[in-house]
Amino acid sequence: MVHLLENAVLEKLGALRFTGPQRVTGGRVGERRSILRGASVEMADFRAYVQGDDFRYIDWNAMARFDQPVVRLFVDQRALPVTILLDISASMNFGDPNKLAFSRGLAAALGWIGLARQDQITLWALGGGTGNNGRKAGFATKAGFSEMQEFLRSLKGGGRADFTGPAQVLGQRGPAGGLVVVISDLLDAADAVDPWRRLMAQGQEVRLLHILCPQEVHPQLSQAVRLADVETGRQMSVLPNRNTLRQYDQRLQNFLFSTREKCRLHRIPYVLLSSADELQRVLFDVLTGAGILQR
Repeated sequence: MVHLLENAVLEKLGALRFTGPQRVTGGRVGERRSILRGASVEMADFRAYVQGDDFRYIDWNAMARFDQPVVRLFVDQRALPVTILLDISASMNFGDPNKLAFSRGLAAALGWIGLARQDQITLWALGGGTGNNGRKAGFATKAGFSEMQEFLRSLKGGGRADFTGPAQVLGQRGPAGGLVVVISDLLDAADAVDPWRRLMAQGQEVRLLHILCPQEVHPQLSQAVRLADVETGRQMSVLPNRNTLRQYDQRLQNFLFSTREKCRLHRIPYVLLSSADELQRVLFDVLTGAGILQR
């Protein structure tokens, strides 16, 4: 099997971690501080003893000072639930370098970063056509990383991606205090931000990673071409000239500006990436600079 990420890269990624909710509400044991009280080695607070408390947690020194029995409360540490929503629609399987290939590598890197920190990772593919749409897989330990890479490699681009359905599912049955990372070219999204507003209101956090290829940002057309939408089949003839390219660029900039502003308004970290970007630079410079990852 050809690995999406080499071992040398994985070793470097161990220095990174997701920024996310400050308090996790539940789930399995991990590295994140929970809003619950637990039995870790880190003490959080004191409270008065009540009948039924474990005698082992009584702090006798504090009892002497306060003239009443008190018990020590400890930090409870849980795994951060991270859901990576990967757009594998037909439009993602385009570009040089290919957007889907780049996004697979990015999803694998983010998955490894989470697993290395004992986060609970769910990969959810959106689009892909028959047999791929809505595929999900969960991973809890670094031992499952090979399986994660195989899952990502098996995803075939096709069809259209629907973000509304997954957003509703995560809102109704998703883990409280979780993190959702969206990787998409957003070409299927009438409003790239609207599906995630409710999740943000419920205490989950969303990160939006927008992937475009160089040909979409700076199209190089010198003669008449017939363009086809790979998802709808709609076609149109284009005679490229300075005016046409200027109009295209203006519409693209308007779309990007609108998306950034909506994300800013709803406090959703947004990053525009190119499929030509070098993956390690994206992880260590771009995503850390945007506050999505931290060292």
